[in-house]
Amino acid sequence: MSSKSVVVIVSSKRLLAAIVVFVCALLVRLLYILTVGLHYKPIFDAGIYDDIARNLLSKGCYCVHGYHSTVSRAPLWPWILALVYYVSDKQVLFAQLFYALLGGGTCLVIYFLAASLFTKITALITGLMAATYTGLFLYDGWLYSEALYTFCLTGFVYTLFRLQRFCLTRDLETARKRAVFSRIMALNRWSLCSGLLLAAAMLTRPNGVILLVVICAWAFILCVARILKRERRGILWQQVIIVCCIAVLLVVPWTYRNYRLTQQFVFVATGLGEVLTGVYNDNVLQPPQGFWSPPKGTKIHDEVSYTLADDKQSTSQALAWIASHPDKMPLLLARHFENMWQPYTYSHGLPMEEFPQRLSAKILFILIPLQTIPIFALAMLGCIITWRGYRKELLIVYLVILSTIGQNVIFYGDMRFRASIEPLLVLFAGVAVWRIGLMCINAGKLRREKRGLLLDQA
Repeated sequence: MSSKSVVVIVSSKRLLAAIVVFVCALLVRLLYILTVGLHYKPIFDAGIYDDIARNLLSKGCYCVHGYHSTVSRAPLWPWILALVYYVSDKQVLFAQLFYALLGGGTCLVIYFLAASLFTKITALITGLMAATYTGLFLYDGWLYSEALYTFCLTGFVYTLFRLQRFCLTRDLETARKRAVFSRIMALNRWSLCSGLLLAAAMLTRPNGVILLVVICAWAFILCVARILKRERRGILWQQVIIVCCIAVLLVVPWTYRNYRLTQQFVFVATGLGEVLTGVYNDNVLQPPQGFWSPPKGTKIHDEVSYTLADDKQSTSQALAWIASHPDKMPLLLARHFENMWQPYTYSHGLPMEEFPQRLSAKILFILIPLQTIPIFALAMLGCIITWRGYRKELLIVYLVILSTIGQNVIFYGDMRFRASIEPLLVLFAGVAVWRIGLMCINAGKLRREKRGLLLDQA
């Protein structure tokens, strides 16, 4: 059999496995949407996104209240929602189905990342775990921005992984021997995809801008730790600059729109002040400690009367509270970390919270801790297993996980904001499951060999 035939067979098997993962993920999400989330109505933040999307279609206005244009929300999800409503006659179910497809895409990205790093069996296990894990499909029937941001972040991690591998392998030399156009495409396709996904992440959530720091830290560590050869470091930084420039250039038009609206610099959206004042105040010291609980009278950043001055005042109020309570900070941050890893905490307007009386919702409430706790344990084991042989290639994964944990500890302290790294946790959990299975198989073989040897001696 020729080498080309072998490559075709391997590619066909990988494609078939990818299709299995996507179909399984899609079926799970459809089951969730059509049972737990049937007749779901967007409320709370989802209701705001829904209002903006409907106002875009009916009034041509990016606004929450009447014709008052807002800078309180990042624009990507409302615009996508408006597009879905446009083609579906404003049916909420179609927005949920869009998220089901996007969730399947997230599982697919994790499958391809695992396939690029580990064995085909490990990748299939990881993909199927992602497809059926409650921590991933829980938000796909809920019209918040979690599912979109998770897809963007997972794709961003995958493209940077591919970019790093490209710079590490001989593919770079191969690309240099090609025609100019082919060389440019080979060098820049992953950086182009990465820039687009980074821009999408920033336009989905304002804290996505922190990913600019993450990518620079990633490149810096690759160079300082001498993971890349000296002649390739310049090429890496070139690609990083391309990624950041693409992302920033795509966000700048929205920033300019915000400036024209407010006459002040708002990179993506306001709301930091409300977040901080809800995290750092006397209320959060009361049981249950550490959960977001703004003081009475706190202005909501979606209100018409909310201004950038209010945002700055709320930020100053939170910083003043921190400065006056230094003895409370260690315990409070520890509570944030602890709350982040709760299997489940109440989230406003989730389908299962909207329809708690349904049998499917009751089953899901039971299923969440039964899946989440083992996934966490397996992910920790997977981190230990992969640290020795894969820590260089998984550097961007580690950095994104640490960055998200840091943000959650400082700003949120809620399991909902863990959602974006759930696919990466499943990646490590899949490795652990495969390694445990392999050990069991080898132990079984060893026992059978010993048994056979004893029988022969008898």
